Amino acid sequence: MIQAARTIDRISVSKDFLRFSRLIANDLSLLQGREIKAKKRMELVEHRHALSELLPYDLSSKAGDKLKDGLKEYLMLLVAGEQAMEAWQKGNLKEFDPLVGENACQIRAVKLAVITSGSFIDGNALLKKLTLAKQKTEALLKDPSLPKDLSLKDLLEKEEMKIAMHYNELFLIESFILSKIKTPKAFTKELPLALHESTDTKKLREFHNVSRFFANELVRFLRERVSKKSVSFVQRIAGELPSFNTEMVTGQFTINYKGLHCIPGYWTAQILMKHALKSRIPIVILADQKAQDRNYEVVQKMALFFEPTEQGYREASASSFDPDQPALVIVGTTCRESHALPDLDSWKTELVEYSPIDLMLAATAVHRQYPDSSKEPLIDGIEDKDYHYHKAKAHEWGCSADNPSRVFLSHVYCDKMKNVT
Repeated sequence: MIQAARTIDRISVSKDFLRFSRLIANDLSLLQGREIKAKKRMELVEHRHALSELLPYDLSSKAGDKLKDGLKEYLMLLVAGEQAMEAWQKGNLKEFDPLVGENACQIRAVKLAVITSGSFIDGNALLKKLTLAKQKTEALLKDPSLPKDLSLKDLLEKEEMKIAMHYNELFLIESFILSKIKTPKAFTKELPLALHESTDTKKLREFHNVSRFFANELVRFLRERVSKKSVSFVQRIAGELPSFNTEMVTGQFTINYKGLHCIPGYWTAQILMKHALKSRIPIVILADQKAQDRNYEVVQKMALFFEPTEQGYREASASSFDPDQPALVIVGTTCRESHALPDLDSWKTELVEYSPIDLMLAATAVHRQYPDSSKEPLIDGIEDKDYHYHKAKAHEWGCSADNPSRVFLSHVYCDKMKNVT
């Protein structure tokens, strides 16, 4: 009797369990369906962009005698877009390292690595559209009967030259243009180890002959767009990290610096490095030794490779990586008097003593948090033990401008492994 009761109980429990399992399965199926629909909606939204968005004015204003100028400026974007896609297809990711002006190169590096890893770009399809639109634009510019009663907006729609693009495709073209205008500068005595670059908008004429005024306006406009996208990217991925306080990258700590959107450097780096590890993005440290007593002459160089693991980043050989894999490339300098510079083996031991994440966090903690130093009081009094730990350790470890004896990090960009090995 007891056995029979147990059997009935087991059957009852089994039925309840099956019923519960079906409910869970239905709920999961419903959730997955909603996620797929949400993803499709997001993809549709992300595709609702056009190359003409990059023009720094209302397209309707380019009419009459101004229409030809508008076509020339659009042609410049088409040529830039064409060259950007060619560089993308060749895997030359370093050509998408824009000079924006708010000390946030690490954001673009991680974003580019994520885009590259996810294969969000159909380079061939976009290149064909750009080439066709370029040919049409060139023909229109040669046409003596160009209708002046139409605006540039009307003409692009009439001739089907308004190229629909994905959000990430636009980001690539913006980054490519802002990388094109960079010009290296010699180091200064005040900042001998920092990366010095200036802006040369005349380089945009290599795409097409446009006015200096348009070139300057375009660069200003693109920098504002890229800085805004950079902040949005960090805020989005911060929300995906478990048990992470996103407050430091919210609007409360966002500033506007000369039209650029900026968030605190340390917390930005913290989010980016966690996301890079989660996304399985490898890291390469390109370091050189400079002799302070020899006018900062480069003595020797080294490349170190780190693979992502469940426990963090671990040093690995260059041959263990896929050549087409995108990586974060961190540029740094070990600086001492020439007699105190270590040999290669000792130097390597020093560089790998701390993880790339700790080195990056120490570098960003000790650096000013905003490009506008007058905004630093915004983070005064912030009680964040990690921030204060890395800020204190930066000098002790030799990762600060005052003590660059281990490595002073000056730049981060993204490139494929085959270009850095």
